[in-house]
Order: sequence, then structure tokens, then C-alpha cells
Amino acid sequence: MADPGLDIVDINAALTPLRDGLSNDGYHLVVTLDGSRIVLKIEAGPEACEDCLVPKEVLMPMALSQISDFVDGIGLDDLTIVYPGKIPGR
Repeated sequence: MADPGLDIVDINAALTPLRDGLSNDGYHLVVTLDGSRIVLKIEAGPEACEDCLVPKEVLMPMALSQISDFVDGIGLDDLTIVYPGKIPGR
């Protein structure tokens, strides 16, 4: 269980490599907190590469690994990833 005193600044800093990778493929990463849950919302930009976005099953452990370097006690149950419904222009 994640610490209820989660710091959004630390989480955003931890996710810089993931954010940069998503940005290169035309996506934006928005991080919010829902109680003790970390919510990662991926938004597709107008030039988003649909084939470049890996499945949630691949992205979840990557995000967890980066966050756990900054946040103690974080687990998969503390993380939600929301993918875009439709890629613009497709």
C-alpha cells in the first residue's frame, strides 16, 4: 500500500523518462492522485503514433519501477493507467 502522504512532485520527477518516451511518440502524461492511488492518464496528441503505445501490461511495470525509486511501498494495486479512447486522426 502506498503512503497516503504521496508527493505529486516526486512522482512527476520519477516519471520523467516515461514522460519523455511518450512525448516522443506524440503522447502526454498527466499524473494525479486519487486518495492513495496514483493515476497516470495518457493523452494522445494530434500526431500520436498508435502503434508506438505499448499495452498497459507492459507500461504498468515500467511506471512502477520508476515510481518505486522515489516512493516507498508502492505496488501495482496503487497504480491506475488510463489510455486514450481513440487516437486523433485515425
